[in-house]
Amino acid sequence: MRNMKYNHEKMMKDIINLDQTAYHHSIVVFQDTFLSFPNRYLVYWDKRWQCWFFPNYPTWPDEKKNVEIIRDKISRALKIDFSRILLERKCQKLQQKYSESHKEERYYDHVFYKGKITAFPEQMKTDTFKIDGVTYRWMTMADMKENPDIQKKNLDVVEVVEKDL
Repeated sequence: MRNMKYNHEKMMKDIINLDQTAYHHSIVVFQDTFLSFPNRYLVYWDKRWQCWFFPNYPTWPDEKKNVEIIRDKISRALKIDFSRILLERKCQKLQQKYSESHKEERYYDHVFYKGKITAFPEQMKTDTFKIDGVTYRWMTMADMKENPDIQKKNLDVVEVVEKDL
């Protein structure tokens, strides 16, 4: 006999599946755990949006496949062995906000993962670094909240990270 339990997580997935206007992204949050007292987060400069963002990727419906694809993309982007990247799903938020690039209200379905890199390459231990033309940097929560571009375009995501991760 099938398990017929219906909980808030299943309901949230059903709502998101019905809403075809949602943009589904997985957001990965890495801290500078190579330091004794980690207090910064990895962000990259998005040229299109002209803003610092946490690494993010389209979300696949299947959780296991989603995690494997994200780990592979992070591995390739940061030049880190796949086996050294761990992801833990922390929460999921459906948020409505104004899209600066599209000039309209949009719904964003964000799945948040806490990422862990078990061995950081030396290059990543610097405040700012570039890999394959992408600029990365480590920012504190205060730095992100004070940044005018982040305030305008991505503060909702930063606040979820601060509160729930």
